[in-house]
Amino acid sequence: MQITTPLAKAKIVIRPFEPGDADEFVRAAHESIETVGTWMSWCTPSFNRDKALGWFATCDQDREAGRAYDMGLFCAATGQLLGGAGINQLAAHHRYGNIGYWVRQSPNSLRSKHCNNSHFPT
Repeated sequence: MQITTPLAKAKIVIRPFEPGDADEFVRAAHESIETVGTWMSWCTPSFNRDKALGWFATCDQDREAGRAYDMGLFCAATGQLLGGAGINQLAAHHRYGNIGYWVRQSPNSLRSKHCNNSHFPT
């Protein structure tokens, strides 16, 4: 499935990751090791730009093949990367998939005055 237009609702934009997001993705991961790292095995101090770019490439390949739809969550006002969300582990035969998300730990992410959204935990 081609995603040509970002999905935007209120103050959050959902769109595929782009190479220019890699450094911010690494910063978000590093600041969130205590919270996100509990659930996401990739979120460790060794996570780096190359790993982020590799993940973005995997996301693109999986989306194009219809295997998964993992994307970034961004603040519409500032463009700040807030985290990620996706539908993956798709089982077409049973018509279900896994829905997951992660939100960066920073108090400046979803809790900021520009991106405050009561639909996400803070």
